[in-house]
Amino acid sequence: MKTQVLTWNPAWINPFESGWSIFEKIKYSNVVTSLDLVNEFGIRNASGEINRQSHSLFTLNEFDHEYLTQSLGFNVPEHLKSYIFKMIGIFPKNLNTKCLIRSELTYCVDCLSMGYHSLLHQFSLLHKCPFHLNDLMRGCNNCGYKLDFRTLKHRNIGAFQCKCSKPINPLKFTSESQWSLDLSIKDELLLNWLEVDLTNSIKLKNTYFDLPILINRPNALLFLLNSIKSLA
Repeated sequence: MKTQVLTWNPAWINPFESGWSIFEKIKYSNVVTSLDLVNEFGIRNASGEINRQSHSLFTLNEFDHEYLTQSLGFNVPEHLKSYIFKMIGIFPKNLNTKCLIRSELTYCVDCLSMGYHSLLHQFSLLHKCPFHLNDLMRGCNNCGYKLDFRTLKHRNIGAFQCKCSKPINPLKFTSESQWSLDLSIKDELLLNWLEVDLTNSIKLKNTYFDLPILINRPNALLFLLNSIKSLA
């Protein structure tokens, strides 16, 4: 891709959009594969070789941030960092919050049909799409294979495709112009969670949470919101 202009519009990136979703859009709009993206934006060693391990779509640590930002006209690493902090930043830093972000791709069929996947879909405390309020799905619609959300594999896979070469979910958009969406969060508990004053993290510092158990608890967000309220 370095020999041609990258087809991209920063307006195609929506609030809470995941790194996986952004990279799939790059693949779609430029007719390239995951392997092409790694070769283009992956950090090279002193010999000019790409590290042949999976590249993180969560932190983008193995990608050239400066080159990626210059190419897209948008700072994707900061975008991800900001929205992840909105989701789980209230928890004390000494707490292992990894389990709060699902490792397998979890999606809303309505969102993904329009080329959008949200970080909120990966939030372990949510089980329905916060925009459409329908159940979240896992696995390819064609073969059932569960895709890795956290890493970009070095496979020659096209945009929004599973390793079976079929779309993960049927796509309904007909042009990239439809990627700029106006989605509003309809989940009231989530809205309350995102509006919690992050200074409350100080209050939670001495509060013990068993997160693996918590994420399987019914109404976990309500429990957390009530816990924070009780500490006021």
